[in-house]
This record gives sequence, C-alpha cells and structure tokens, in this order.
Amino acid sequence: MFVQCHSKKPGHWGAGKTWAMLNQYYPGHGMPFARVQTLVAECAHCQKYRISDGGLVIPPKRTVLQPPDPWNTVSLDGVPISPADIHGNNHVHISKEMGSNVINLYAASAKTEAAAADAIFTHRAVFGPFTYLQSDPGSDYTRGGPGQ
Repeated sequence: MFVQCHSKKPGHWGAGKTWAMLNQYYPGHGMPFARVQTLVAECAHCQKYRISDGGLVIPPKRTVLQPPDPWNTVSLDGVPISPADIHGNNHVHISKEMGSNVINLYAASAKTEAAAADAIFTHRAVFGPFTYLQSDPGSDYTRGGPGQ
C-alpha cells in the first residue's frame, strides 16, 4: 500500500500527502501516521533527492578583522603582478588606512622583507605615523621584515 501511494509517478511525496493518498485509495488501512513518517524518512529516493537538512553542512568560518583603533591602524598586503613594468617591478604592496580608507600602492622589484619594510616606511612618510599594523595570518609581513 505504501509503495503504491508514495512511490508512483511523480511520487515521493511527503508524509502528509502519502497519508492522504492512503486514506483516499485504501480507506481503513490501519497504518498509523507515525509509521508513514518513518517509511518516508527511510525511503532511499527521498533521502537522496528530497529530504535535506541544512544543519548537516558545516558553515564556512567567516572572520573580519576589526581594527583596534581605525584611525591609527594600517592594513598591509601584497600582490604579485605580471608582466613586470618598465622598471622591473613585479610585486605591489598595498597599504590602507582603516579609518579614512586611503590606499597606497608601493611597487617593488621582488617580494622581499626589505621591500615590505620600505612599503611601510613610505606609507608612514606620506600619511603620517600609525599605531597598529594589520595583515593576514601567515603573511610575509609577520616574518621580521617590517620589524626592521
């Protein structure tokens, strides 16, 4: 009875519609609604295509770095560029004032600690002193070059 009411084309309805079809085509069938719910939950086709639980997916971890003091915080990162420009520069250090959203680009011929330190020094010379330097974890800016 269940297969006739649940699995026929187009079929694979939920428990409520399957229960209603059982009552329509097999009056007095005697199958409790809880059993119909169990059979629908155990249906392989429904498990694969119909019944989904969004709670089974692990949501991605989204982190946004909040600056401790936006007006005294500079964010720094680097991007390789290709092809190199006419001066042989193939890397750009990007510094951003978090409070004013002013961006400074510093072109460098190589991705080195000294070039990163020069980018920080140039930002400080152009825009003034800052208290906090923020970069992504595992970045080249945390190895020791900016500490020079």
